[in-house]
Amino acid sequence: MTAALRWLVGLALIVAAGVVVALEPGEQVRQAPFIETVPLGVDGVGRNLEVRYTDVRLADSLLLEDSVARTQGLWVVVDLVAMNLTEPTGSQSFLLVDGFEYRGLDRLSGGFESDVLVPGIPTEGTVFFEVPRQVSDRTVRVALATGSDWRLDSAIAIDVDLSTLRVEDRIEIARSTRVAP
Repeated sequence: MTAALRWLVGLALIVAAGVVVALEPGEQVRQAPFIETVPLGVDGVGRNLEVRYTDVRLADSLLLEDSVARTQGLWVVVDLVAMNLTEPTGSQSFLLVDGFEYRGLDRLSGGFESDVLVPGIPTEGTVFFEVPRQVSDRTVRVALATGSDWRLDSAIAIDVDLSTLRVEDRIEIARSTRVAP
């Protein structure tokens, strides 16, 4: 191989390396979640999680047995059925709107956030979020993930236009239960 050909091959390799570096995704893209967005009533499947959202409601207060949770804002109440696909683990729900992230709460004992999702046995329950009243005219994204950060693994989400929902005075929350698959 001649010296000129070696220089040409070396230059081509340097250019190729520069192209690879230039095309490498940035930090934000590398940490972006694998979100599967589904409509109401349709199963969404991620790497380790399967979720079906069954209802979305708004309320001024929540009731679970004898416990009442009131708020100055609104409660966004989301009924769902979820199952882990790989190993028993907890879950965390998130409501995303206008760059803000609200985490699902477990202020009432027996809520979905305190359950462990297991493979092969779906859990039916409710997640709920306390949000300011001004959010009621916006479209929000509700997502469920198995970790404490929805950006680090697959998450199953639903987009909801809250302006189409009426605000109920009180919603009774049932305890989460395991259901036959």
